[in-house]
Amino acid sequence: MKRHLCIIIMLMISFQIAKAQSSNGFVYKEYDSSWIVLEVDQQYGIDINEDGIPDVSYETFFGGSGSVALASYAFAINGWTACNHCIEPVGQNNIFYDLSTPFNDTTLVFGDRCLAEYYTYGMVPPLIYKVGLKYCDGQDCYYGWLEFEEDREGSSKALLHISKTCFCTIPNYPLRWGQTSLNDVDENSITSFATLHPNPTTGLVTIIGQDLKSAEVFNTLGQKVATARGEGETMQIDLSELPIGVYFVNITDKEGRKCVRKVVKE
Repeated sequence: MKRHLCIIIMLMISFQIAKAQSSNGFVYKEYDSSWIVLEVDQQYGIDINEDGIPDVSYETFFGGSGSVALASYAFAINGWTACNHCIEPVGQNNIFYDLSTPFNDTTLVFGDRCLAEYYTYGMVPPLIYKVGLKYCDGQDCYYGWLEFEEDREGSSKALLHISKTCFCTIPNYPLRWGQTSLNDVDENSITSFATLHPNPTTGLVTIIGQDLKSAEVFNTLGQKVATARGEGETMQIDLSELPIGVYFVNITDKEGRKCVRKVVKE
């Protein structure tokens, strides 16, 4: 109970220092310059999608058996997984991925640990972490990212500064680290196996590919507004009843692969 209460209290503090902007399928938050001081066995919960439940927990403890040196981990929790990038070549279990790689890329490795870091106070500067986050609900995956720094105050206190967080409400959208608004989906992506015609459209859209199975249309708020099923090389979706605007079509083939296409309704 005490552990959960600590996370809740820290989470409430994080809401107070963040300036959130929620629009066009993204929940983006910028934090002020405050550093959060954590002593041994304390935690700080971070909620990137504003559902009231922490998605990442930053925790402190004494590192190693019998050690009196402070250590810290950041974990993706409550169903989330993480892929970590650190700009400093130090520490343990750091993963160095290309920040231009979309989080739905199958070559990225996601796990529960955002970082495992040990270092001696004063030996290295504050470490900056750029973390990709993923949450899957069935075949739909949602992506987000966060940037934070960590440092030490002596050997018994950890310093945490959250810089920015972002969450995309559009399922399977190929989000990249640092992205805060809708950009064109890469038509040359290796995961792109289908095309849409015509685009822009006033109504009927034809999906062309191989071994197609289903398609779902989402608006920029992440709401599903149309679906289609079929087999073969073509499917059609009628958007004529939808308002003018930008939509995202999540396409699935028989092998379970997914790709996302943007379509403009005129």
